[in-house]
Amino acid sequence: MVCVSYVHLTFLVIPFQRACAMRKTFVLPRLQQAVNLYRGDFLESFYVGDAPGFEDWVGTEREYWHRRVDAIFHRLSQAQFERGEITDAIDTTTRWITHDPFNELVYRRLMQAHFATGDRTAALQTYETCRAMLAREFNARPAPETEALAERIRVKDIPRKRPTPQSRELVSSVLAVEPPLIGRGNEHSDLVTLYYTLPHAGPQVVTLTGEAGIGKTRLATEFLGWAMAQGADILQGRAFEAGGRLPYQPLVEALRGRLARENAPGDLLTAPWLADLSQLFPELRERSPDLPFPSSDEATARTRLFESVARLGQALAKRAQLVVFIDDLQWADASSLDLLHYVSRRWVESNSPILLIFSLRSEALAIMPELVDWLSGLGCDLPVTRLALDPLSLRCWSSPSMNGAMRPGQCWR
Repeated sequence: MVCVSYVHLTFLVIPFQRACAMRKTFVLPRLQQAVNLYRGDFLESFYVGDAPGFEDWVGTEREYWHRRVDAIFHRLSQAQFERGEITDAIDTTTRWITHDPFNELVYRRLMQAHFATGDRTAALQTYETCRAMLAREFNARPAPETEALAERIRVKDIPRKRPTPQSRELVSSVLAVEPPLIGRGNEHSDLVTLYYTLPHAGPQVVTLTGEAGIGKTRLATEFLGWAMAQGADILQGRAFEAGGRLPYQPLVEALRGRLARENAPGDLLTAPWLADLSQLFPELRERSPDLPFPSSDEATARTRLFESVARLGQALAKRAQLVVFIDDLQWADASSLDLLHYVSRRWVESNSPILLIFSLRSEALAIMPELVDWLSGLGCDLPVTRLALDPLSLRCWSSPSMNGAMRPGQCWR
């Protein structure tokens, strides 16, 4: 097994690094070489007894490379499909499913490829396999985009001829079967991949950056719908550009509706912490008049407020994976940013399965150095992935999970 591990390290890691490093410069043979060399997860089935530090390191590296292999499969299968190399795309995507059997995006890619060959039966059988997997493993139904794709395949005319590298117009017609979120499939896949890592990797942060109106909110909304279908708990708030920015406004918006839906908030937090939370939500005191009063010392009250929000997030994440989306973060007040940084660190300590998604305008980063500093500080405490959205008509084709993922200790820029 040591020899197998050495082969993994020597012959797989370097080609994977080279393939993953390619963004705007796409070299198909390099990706094909990496896929051909792939034999399984990093140091798969290799264990060292009584070495918890080693096992922690292996677990982190295994997850890291698992995501990188996902990126390679994604790019290679998409390139093969768009070049009309459908048989190769089917082979690559079938291997991708073996590597990542719980990713709906992979099944949709395979459904498209089968349909491109005129095999409606195989495309719909792939859908049924996906549906059965989700029901068995997650007690969930396919995402709306998967359902929509299956319905389009059922009713759309079968392609009249098999795609070839020269028949780009036919490939384009098959791509039209894809659900409405066109042009952001890579970014959506990034979010899905990160979501699946939460139980093992702990909290993650994603920043969606781009010009105003470029589709950041649309992408996030589509993903939130997908995550909700997987059983995730969703918190959603928005910061507004207004004079005197209301303290904690986006977080109040995100949490208020969720607390209102909770029949017994006391099941989430004990009375002292609910009392501290009532600083933001006075209605909690209306529901529980016997709550104690927060500390009269301003600094103590603020610290306990931060801790109460952190504990609330931990409590929610124990029930289901939690996704928190704050739109237009560039308008958030300083108190909200301080609170978000505090709870992020606390969620890292508890390894809570929480995904934080922030959208912000790229032009704000050029004129708000304090926001850049805040993001950099956040990236030193937990993984931050930056997804930069380019205009759809001009954007370069880029890989999933490779738009700027950071490890703790690195800085955001």
